[in-house]
Amino acid sequence: MPESGEDFDIVDQYDSVEAPWLRSEFLDAIGTTRPHIDALRRGRDAERKATKATPPQDEPATPARAGEARPSHPPHAPPHPGSRDPPAEQGAGATQVPAPASSGTSRRHP
Repeated sequence: MPESGEDFDIVDQYDSVEAPWLRSEFLDAIGTTRPHIDALRRGRDAERKATKATPPQDEPATPARAGEARPSHPPHAPPHPGSRDPPAEQGAGATQVPAPASSGTSRRHP
């Protein structure tokens, strides 16, 4: 007989009680024993494990659906300008562009 979600809630409540004497009082209040809580915990864990192992029913187990092509490798991002270019060499044949000359005064437009 499968346990209900309510039984699993009892396990969670029991696990949330930290003090041992309060756990004993909790078991007495709900009328159960620690072996029963342990059995419920094993059932809950087995159900969770089975749920995770089972693929969803509306999705096929394979990533590609019928008629869809699956790429053999992920697409590559376009290169960024200058990200892979080696630094320019400052040699005899290199030309440098001079910076624009500033007049030292700033003009304000009316």
